[in-house]
Parts: sequence; C-alpha cells; structure tokens
Amino acid sequence: MASWKITPDPSESLIEYTPFLASRKFFAVDDSGSTAGSILKREQGFVQTLHKQKANTEDSISLWGSNCDHPTDDFESAKWKSNHLYTWPASILNKFSALEKIKKSDIWFLLTDGEIYDNDVYQLAELASQVDVLSVPVVFIITDARNKTETGKIYVIAAKGCFASLGGSAVKELGSWKDIPVFHDELLFFKHCEKLEIRVPTAESRDKLPKGAGLGSDWENTHSGNPVFVDLDLLPKAGFLSDEDILSLFADEAFNALAVAYKTRKRTAELRSFVQAQKIEQVAPKLEDISGAAAIISQMGEAGISESVRKTLQEQLRGAHAKNRENYKKTIADFVGSTKEQSRRKRNQLVDAALRSLSSIEAAGSTADILSRRSNRARRAEVVASDNSVALANLNFDDGPSCKGFCLVCCGEEELMSISLKELDSADTGYNTTDFALNFPLAAGTSSKNVNIISSQNVCFQCALLGPSGMSIYKEKLKAIIAAVQYQGSNKKYINDQLYLALTEGLQTGTAGVTQVFMATLEETLRTKSWAGAGLCDSQLSVDEQHETVQRRRTFEWMLDQLLSNTQTRETFSDVGEWVAFPTALKWVARNFEENGLASFFVTYPIAGHATLLSLGQKTGVFSRDTVVRMQISKVVYRIVFWYLEDLLKHQAHPGEWKHPYLNLIYQDFNAFLVPKDFGGTRTLVTDVETFRSRLMSVDFMPHEQLQSLPEEDMQSVMPFKTPFCGSVLHCGFERCNESFLSVDHGSALDNIEIIRKARTKHLIKAFGIKRRFEKNETGLPEATSAPTPPSSAHTNLHITVVRTWAEQTRERKRAILDDADERASFVRSVRKRICEGGRGDIFNENIEQDICEVLPSFFQVLGEALKFEGRDDSDITVYEHDLNNNSLEAKIKYELMASGLLNA
Repeated sequence: MASWKITPDPSESLIEYTPFLASRKFFAVDDSGSTAGSILKREQGFVQTLHKQKANTEDSISLWGSNCDHPTDDFESAKWKSNHLYTWPASILNKFSALEKIKKSDIWFLLTDGEIYDNDVYQLAELASQVDVLSVPVVFIITDARNKTETGKIYVIAAKGCFASLGGSAVKELGSWKDIPVFHDELLFFKHCEKLEIRVPTAESRDKLPKGAGLGSDWENTHSGNPVFVDLDLLPKAGFLSDEDILSLFADEAFNALAVAYKTRKRTAELRSFVQAQKIEQVAPKLEDISGAAAIISQMGEAGISESVRKTLQEQLRGAHAKNRENYKKTIADFVGSTKEQSRRKRNQLVDAALRSLSSIEAAGSTADILSRRSNRARRAEVVASDNSVALANLNFDDGPSCKGFCLVCCGEEELMSISLKELDSADTGYNTTDFALNFPLAAGTSSKNVNIISSQNVCFQCALLGPSGMSIYKEKLKAIIAAVQYQGSNKKYINDQLYLALTEGLQTGTAGVTQVFMATLEETLRTKSWAGAGLCDSQLSVDEQHETVQRRRTFEWMLDQLLSNTQTRETFSDVGEWVAFPTALKWVARNFEENGLASFFVTYPIAGHATLLSLGQKTGVFSRDTVVRMQISKVVYRIVFWYLEDLLKHQAHPGEWKHPYLNLIYQDFNAFLVPKDFGGTRTLVTDVETFRSRLMSVDFMPHEQLQSLPEEDMQSVMPFKTPFCGSVLHCGFERCNESFLSVDHGSALDNIEIIRKARTKHLIKAFGIKRRFEKNETGLPEATSAPTPPSSAHTNLHITVVRTWAEQTRERKRAILDDADERASFVRSVRKRICEGGRGDIFNENIEQDICEVLPSFFQVLGEALKFEGRDDSDITVYEHDLNNNSLEAKIKYELMASGLLNA
C-alpha cells in the first residue's frame, strides 16, 4: 500500500518560483450589498494600491456577489457599487472565465467582508477541490470594522505554505488583535513581503507540486527540514501509526493544519475515527486482595454464624483492607516508573489532545477560531500538569476532608464512603460525547441514560473495590467507583479518570464538561430517586445517622458540594472566557440574565438543564429568590414563544389548527375551535387572573363602552328579528332605546335610504364599538377578529348566521328543530360554530348560545309573517325560502314598513 506521506523527489524537475507581489494576480472582490460604504472603499484601496505598485500585465479583476463578473484587465472599468446582491463565493468558481483566469494566475486574492454562511464556505472548498484549484496560492483579505480594534490596518491572522514567514497564528496565539503582526498601510505590508522574499510557484510549474496537504514548519522540522506532504485519502486507511509518527502528526501546529484540511472538505468524521483508533489501552494497577478480604466477606455472608464470629470477621476485614491498601501504594509507585507505561500515557495524551482540538475546530464553524491554538495549548498544559499520577496512584485517603460513614459490609464506623457507577447501556455509550452533551453538559446529565448509572450501593470505598467480579452488592456490573474524598489535587485526577471511564468510555473530553454532567446527574438523582432520599424532609434526615437512605443522600450531597466548590470551568460556559470556579461562572449567568433577559444564556439553555442550573445557583447562594422567580418566568415565556414560532414555520400550510394548544394554555373554555369564550362581568377569559395580570396591563384592551343610556338588562338582551334577515333597520332594536334612524322631517324612508344607512352605521358604532378600535368602521357591522386578538366591537353577525344556517336545512330537519328540543340545541350549536368560524365581532362572548336561543322565537314569528305577506298559510314556516337577494337595505326597509302597516304589500 502506498505511503500516506508524500516526499518530493529531488531528482525531478525543479519548480519555478516568482516573487509574490510581481506575480500574475487575479482579484476576486466582494461587491455584494453588505460591502456598501467603507468596506468597499477599503477593498478598492487595497486592490488599486497593489495594482499600482506591483502591476503585472496579466493581472485581472472580477467583482462578485450572488454572481461573478467576467475577469477584466482594465481595473479602471470596475464598477464599485455594491450591487451584486448577496454574498455567495461559489459564484467565482462557477464562472468559467473566472475559474480559467485563476488557473492561469500565479496567485489569486479573495476579498470579502466575511459575512459568509458556513455552508457557503464548505461549498466553496468542495468546489475548489473538484475544479482542482486548491494548489493555487490564495490570499484572503477580510475587510470590515472590528469593535475595540483600531481599523485601517492590515492584520496577518494566519499564514502557511509559501507565506509561512509572515507569521500569524503559526507563531502567535489569537488571544487579541495586538498579539498578531500588524501593518499600518498597504505599502508597509508590501515592503515587508519584499524583505521576506516571499515567492510563489508559477502557474506552469504547479502541476509538478506533490499532491497532498502541508502541515507547517514544525512538521517539516521533524523530517529533517524537508517538505513532506500528507495524502488525505490514504491517511485514514494507514492503520495504527508508530509512536514517532503520532508525536509529529499530533503536534499542535501539524494537527491543527490537518484538522482544518479535513474540516474544509467535510471529512471530519473520517479523521476522528482515525485518531480514536490510535489510542492504546492502558491497564492501571488494581487494588489486589493479598490479605484474603474477599474470602472474609464471603464468610460473613454465610448463614448461621454467631454475632461474636461476625464481629471477629469484621475486625479481620478492616485489617485486611489496611494491608491491601499498603500493597497497592507500593505497586502504584513501581507502575508510575515504568518506561513502557510512560510511553503509552504520552501517546494517549496526544490522542486525547488531538480529539479535543478536533472538537474545537469543528465547533468553531468557519470563523478565525479554527486558526487559533490557544485552547489547544491550555488543554495540553492541563494534561501535562496532571501527569504526575495515574488513576488511583496518589489518592489521598487520610488528609483533607472526606465523607465517612457506616459500611454495611465491613461494619466500619468511620469508613471512607464511595459512589458506584454502573455501565451505560450499550446503545448509550456515545451519548456524553455528542455535540449536545459537550455543549450542554448540565442538560445531558439529567438524562435518564446518566441518572440510571448511579448505583444505590452504599458501602465504603474498599469494600466497593473488592466486589466480586466487578459487581455491586446488588449484582450490578460496575464501571467506576468514586471515593468520597476532597475534589482537589491528586484526588481530582483520580475522580476525573473515573468519570471519563463511566461517562465517556475513557475519552477525555474535558474536565469542566464531565464534572458538570456528573453534578447534574447527582442533582437529578437526589431530586427523583426515593432511595436517594427524594421527598424526605429535613426532620427525617436527622432521625438515624446510619439509615441507609439518609447516609446515601448525604454522601451524594457531600460529593456534589465538593464538585460545586472545586470545579473549574470557562466563565461563559463556552470555549472562550477565563477559567474560573464554578460558582463564579454562575455569577456570570446571573449577570448575563439581567443584561440580556430572554436572549440570555440561562433562558436559551436547553430546558433539560433548566432546573439543574436554578438548583445549583441556589445551593451556591448565587441566585437570589427574586432572580430565580424572574428566571423561571422568562424561561416559560421563551419556551412558549420558541414553540409558537417553530410551529408557525412548520404549519404554514395549515394556518389555524396548530394554534389551539397555545390558546388552551390560556383560556378557560371555548365557544368553538380556536374561539375562546368570554364569560363577561367579573369572570375572566384566562385560567388564572394573577398569572396574566402583568401581561394584560401592557395590552391596549379597553372594556366594552356601550350605549350609556341603556339599562344593564337591555345591553345584555338581543335585538329581535323584524325582517326575515335581521332586526329593525329603521330604529334601534333595543326597546328601551328605540332611536330612529330617520326623522319625520326627512319624509319617506324609501326616498332616504342613504340617510338611514349612515344613521344606522353611526348608531351601531356608538352602541357596540370598542373605544379606539371601531370608530373607522364604515358599516357598523362586525369586523374580522383573529383569535386571540381582542374584538373591535361587542356584537356578532348573529342574525344573518341564523338565517344562512336555517336556509341550508332540509324541510324535515327544520321540522325536527321546531319540534324537538335536542335537535333545536344541535341547531343552536351549529349556528354558534358558524359565527365563530366566520370570525367577526365578539366571537369570544360566553352568551352566544343563549343569545341564539333568545332570538329564535322572533325569527320563527317573522317567518310566519313573511308567509302571510306572500298570501300563504303560516302554519308551516318550513316552507318559507330565503331569497338572499332581498338582504339589501332597501328590501328590508320595505319589509319593515309593510309589517308596520305603513306600506302595502
């Protein structure tokens, strides 16, 4: 099989080089809308200065955005107007003429404001690989303003390959702008490049370059300073590498370059599998039973032994524990000095550091964070600093605080207690290394997958270690055993290793994350498991110090307090920020909440970790009661809004049904689907007045301001039918108002239809309109209402809905409605549903059914009168047929005049 290392053959033709600035240059300049203003001016300034100072007759330029212009060598003809719409860098390589120009150039410059989505970056990288331009040297110029950074200067963020001598992240950390090379203007930058004598391969000789990825100067130095490239296709198939190769390939600079190369090709998963396969199993010394402690435990389990014999055996067991511990310490000392073991540890540390680096680069998206090695070095330093011991090597049993208690096995009174962790189910072994768990460990820790690994076994540390076949006293297969010792110094190393073993299959994903997972798991166990004292009140906890449940709970609480006090994490719970004590990070959470509200870290944290964050904040005294209450309220608001907007996007094709569960959270009852019921008076629409009081105070929802002159009983009654279609159109239908819509001075009603229409509209607005909502209505009829928006008036289109629903019934159905109470009730519900679905006016009113019932007698009476006017028998009103053409104001005026005897039929 071919080697994954590519070493150029010195005997082959030499590659021709040309000075960087004097080379044939192609400029691809971002001219999208987001570059308008100073950004475009800076881009233009850089290009024009370089072209003026170091022009090559074959230089060319294209402006790009959502599309790319044809290249031109006439730089003066470029139209710098930021009119190329959105930023899509793939448009450059999709333009055949631009692609050909890049291939014929010695170097190309890609200028942009950096406002590019991750997917577009990946698409550009993938396309560059497909069209074979990855070998063309490229300079990325990101032009934009930076907060708290002096603008107008050129900063070298990163430089590799033929540009490595410029520095950037290859020699500096990207902790701040002041720590990287900077030039006050283009001319100084060009002068520096000339001083360094930077050269690039000519376009004609690029085909002679070896195919593969260069990993930087440190990598080359490990190969006697010779250029050695890595075949990205063959490396994942290379199998188990030698320690020497691992040392050079997984070094900071080399692996960072390697990880970026795979990331830009969307092949991170391949690299991760390869790196994981490089780890070698380490077998740490175990606490061996050289004193017969296991046999003593077996004897104690035999039936029929006397109490005196049991006590003798317990005393012997405690002595055996002491001898075993002394032997273990001696074995550990020999183990630590082993050259072979030191080599294994060093290799595994490099693998773990590489995996953490890969995770950081993957999480960084397409930002400059993928170029920085600062977090790499911090994590590597942490591993090296703690490398003075291996698992259990210097576990401090005697000094410092520890949780001691009564052991149910050896019956020791003041024994060091333990917490035993069971194996994760086979399907869940990778759960704590997922992106979700790594990003939100306090949420992941509350999962049943993690909570169920804590054993209810409550025995001392040494009895737990000596469990037969690695089992608990309840025959559970154990993965790790944690001593309840102070979480400091060498003890911290031991506890962390045990947590890695149990939670991440030994993968060292970071102590801050794994301890947060365990804290959340302990907190959730204390809250939900009855065998851990969930539900016990404080008075019960002090009844019996040796009570198993009580002691187990205290062991868990003691360990949780240790983790809370001594865990270090990033202040902002992310990959950036200072390392601080966990309570200090919680203070940042509280400050961030006060400053950002619904956009804060706490509110946007996954709901699974919400209760844990609150509880830990209270345990440490960081979150006040007032803060906790406001956090809870904000989280509820955020969740509802988040779900609502998510459903809004998901159900665009169904604009109504999905809203009902949200309305159901708020309202007491409904008149119809999506139509809440307004109970009127002092009763409220919502389920709990106090819960919604503060929200409603900010809403411009005024009470119905109805006709002042009407008594209460009249305001609550319904206008009776006066025509087959509605109530009176000549005067107000309420008897105690009866305001006329036409004075006697105006003469005949039929000659003044418009006067009646306007007067009626004005009266309806006054009678039913809600202040500042209904004044601009042009008909006085109910307006469209969209739940849960409050209505603009206090009436509905009740009369015409009764008419339309009745007109749709068969004669048999109409007779049933007249004769049968149940059928009539069903008809009333149908009318109510139709009113609400029509969505006009106060469809929330709880009395809609009652109003329909009240209006039906006058409706049936009017139908009989209408039959008489037609010269027909009024004994069977089911024969009357509504002609909707007669639903005009003029026709209704005529009918009402005839019914009053003022007009002949």
